Amino acid sequence: MQGGQTDDRLEGDAWLGARLIRSFARDWLDGAGRFAALLLPHLLEDNHSKELIEHWMDTRGAAAGGNPAGLVEEDPDERSGAIHPAQDPALSEDFDPQPPASDTANPPPLPSAANASSRGQTREPFQYGELLRAAGIALSDHDVAVRYYRERALPHLIPFPSRRLPESTDPLPEGLEPWDIGHPLDAADWFQTTLQSPRIVPGVTTVQRVWGTSPGSQPESIPLDLDLYVDSSGSMPNPQQRTSYLALAGAIVALSALRAGARVQATLWSGKNQVNRTAGFVRDEAGILRILTGFFGGGTAFPIHVLRDTFARRPAGSRPAHILVISDDGVSTMFDQDERGNSGWDVAAMALQNAGGGGTLVLNLPEAWDSGARPQSPLQAIQLARDRHGWQVHRVASWDSLVQFARAFSRLRYQDGAESAGARRLRPPPVMGGSS
Repeated sequence: MQGGQTDDRLEGDAWLGARLIRSFARDWLDGAGRFAALLLPHLLEDNHSKELIEHWMDTRGAAAGGNPAGLVEEDPDERSGAIHPAQDPALSEDFDPQPPASDTANPPPLPSAANASSRGQTREPFQYGELLRAAGIALSDHDVAVRYYRERALPHLIPFPSRRLPESTDPLPEGLEPWDIGHPLDAADWFQTTLQSPRIVPGVTTVQRVWGTSPGSQPESIPLDLDLYVDSSGSMPNPQQRTSYLALAGAIVALSALRAGARVQATLWSGKNQVNRTAGFVRDEAGILRILTGFFGGGTAFPIHVLRDTFARRPAGSRPAHILVISDDGVSTMFDQDERGNSGWDVAAMALQNAGGGGTLVLNLPEAWDSGARPQSPLQAIQLARDRHGWQVHRVASWDSLVQFARAFSRLRYQDGAESAGARRLRPPPVMGGSS
């Protein structure tokens, strides 16, 4: 570039910078993006000043080790503010923010949907990860996805409903026993200790209260455990790159269950031998989210052996659990034979009975999926599972409808005070995007 051209460019950018500072003196945050866009080309080309600029980068890792919230949602003016001042009509000398007084017959058009696209917009997982890394938080794509879906699920969480038993128990004082220094300090009953002896000798004169239980007047709530199966075949998006509403819906339901005190077994599945799951029913939030945010991208083969082993070995007296499967018509592989030659229909029936909390298949299916299904087709298998085997099937017309379903599922299917699933059929939530 010739020296004269360079001087002209610097002079023009200097004029833009001066006008920018004057125009956004009171709204400096709105002008920061424009100022950065103005300086960036010069910083990238100025190799001579790189060492000097490094001294200004002392805050490059300021957020390292932190967990900043609120970065998933994009501010309404975030994209429109990060433009070069030369492309900003508000900085033009000819810009008039008010329409002519005589032009009342043709008022300016209202903002279009395209112009308001950033309003309420949510970042994709890879954008969220780049933002964290720019703040100095070095995480793998999988760890970024765990944070991303947790933050997106939080606004949708509601207390997960619980089962109720006939009665709860209230504490009942039954007497006193010796207290010594091996017991917790707050367990000692100092009032009774001083009544028995004015001289306190630990282990000799100190006592603690013994408690029993008596029937209470309010029913006891026992949360319903959740056995969650999320499809991760090749037709599903990778949760670590793009928004996966299957992972988000699973996170909403699973975190709601944990909030209510329930335990969750999460299973991610795709083709044969492509299965990843938690170590049984757990209360490990991070572990559950790591399962849900994984990705296989292979074939489609439901893990019948996981369903079989989970409920065939379930100890007697275990809390009831609800089986929830998020998939599409590939869920019909649930009724194939397992590796031992057992019928998937028999395994599913056994699991549904032993779980004690019902089962739901929430599936992305065509609108008329249950009318005119061909014999031996996946849709016919799903219809038989609903009509003859007790599975509740809910259709969603699009994947983003899963978020609404997850909220309704948590709110309506497991209300506090709901009767036992074995005693009555749980009330179904509204179908999202079509009829079931």
